[in-house]
Amino acid sequence: MYVGFAVTYLALAVGLDSPLAIVLLIPCLLVVDRFVIQREEVYLAARFGADYEAYRRRVRRWL
Repeated sequence: MYVGFAVTYLALAVGLDSPLAIVLLIPCLLVVDRFVIQREEVYLAARFGADYEAYRRRVRRWL
């Protein structure tokens, strides 16, 4: 989902010819990684325990 958002954002930034928006994608992805995804992972690990940990070992985080 987050990769899709990033690709859409990048496409809009390129389509609008906005170099600043393209550059701001990197800090945006860092914020999503550190403050959104990490919180989700903590919640999912607490909620689903070993099943979630097994899932995490099988599935890559971003791609």
